[in-house]
Amino acid sequence: MLNELILYRANLKSKKMDVHRHATFRFQIRRIVNGLLKG
Repeated sequence: MLNELILYRANLKSKKMDVHRHATFRFQIRRIVNGLLKG
């Protein structure tokens, strides 16, 4: 039971990191696109 809880929390944490990484990735793409449009 305890092991399952630990695995669940670790999985949740990795999902949060994934979402954060995806958000920064999209932000960088938007910055690059804006730079190309202005340049």
